[in-house]
Amino acid sequence: MSKIAIVQLAQTISDELDQAVAYYELFAPSGRDPALIDRVNRRQIHEGFNVVSEALQLGVITTLCRIWDKTRGTARITEVARRLRKVPSLVSDQAAGAQWQADVKKIEKSVELEALRGFRNVGLAHRADPNAPDPRSKSNSRRVLNGDERRVFEATITIVNNLNDLIGSSCRIEFGQHRQDWQGRASKFWGSVAS
Repeated sequence: MSKIAIVQLAQTISDELDQAVAYYELFAPSGRDPALIDRVNRRQIHEGFNVVSEALQLGVITTLCRIWDKTRGTARITEVARRLRKVPSLVSDQAAGAQWQADVKKIEKSVELEALRGFRNVGLAHRADPNAPDPRSKSNSRRVLNGDERRVFEATITIVNNLNDLIGSSCRIEFGQHRQDWQGRASKFWGSVAS
């Protein structure tokens, strides 16, 4: 296993996360900006607004679920963690590497990620049989709550940034700058939608 393989996985994950940044920053005002929501309601364009807002939120959820996927052979954070456990010498700072592994495990086991996965598996990937019990009830996973995607999103940015530091990736994405860029684009977009 080479460092190049780890860097390539990290780059693919970073690209996915950059897509999640675009979806998230465009979605966020549609659920949190009272002035925008008021303008939308006054103009009576809430049906279309809601469809666009929900599609962006679903984009965030599906992209995060891809990044945290459990499927073998996919570019996912847990695959990078597994490979780094096998060859810890690929990490520049062993103490930071151990902390990164603990952070990954914490998110991997979080109720927020479990809820997002359940929603993706039952609500997005396919529709459950309405005559059968909800498959999430077997695993005791709860339904998605407002803010779950934000908590997983924020944690994922930190984990990917720390991963890039650990492996010395030269192809890192400046997520903070991209977030600001997309916040500006979102402001223009939503401002023109309901002006």
